[in-house]
Amino acid sequence: NPDSEFRMDQGIYAFVAGEKDLNESGTSVVLSFNYMSTEGQSFYDYTTLGGVQYTGTDIGFDSNNYQLGLGIKQKFFPSSWFRPYIEGGGLFGYHELRY
Repeated sequence: NPDSEFRMDQGIYAFVAGEKDLNESGTSVVLSFNYMSTEGQSFYDYTTLGGVQYTGTDIGFDSNNYQLGLGIKQKFFPSSWFRPYIEGGGLFGYHELRY
């Protein structure tokens, strides 16, 4: 039950991104980095396949999430005030959860 058995008390989130034009045609490389760190408490209720039950309350946890994004952006009218674009790429991440 996330309303009563899970709390995130504190957290930090940071996002940095930039793009570099490759040429005058409006093509750019986009690079981004996300970082999120949270702390909290959870209610732990686990039953093994053998039927042994483990229960705990207010179990502290730390969570860290790192993401790196890399993509290509194509602007259709690079020298105009109106610049619609299309972008594609990938997001690579690592999530660590410690109890």
